[in-house]
Amino acid sequence: MSFSTRIADTVGRAIELHPDQIKPDSGIGSTVGWDSFGHLRVILELEEEFSVRFDMDRIPELKSVKLIEEELRTLGAG
Repeated sequence: MSFSTRIADTVGRAIELHPDQIKPDSGIGSTVGWDSFGHLRVILELEEEFSVRFDMDRIPELKSVKLIEEELRTLGAG
């Protein structure tokens, strides 16, 4: 499974959408189920899936799948 697919699967699981509905531009406020509470679920699921911890100051900036993927790569998860 590719890195991007794992992210889509994890985000989809967190906000209860099929992974096929998760695109690089999917994000908070623009994707069904991805509101402020959904964002918390997304972050927690990603931290568990990839065994990382996002910096608390960065979490509000991770507004899309693309930005999350870049951050995960920075953290060495990709």
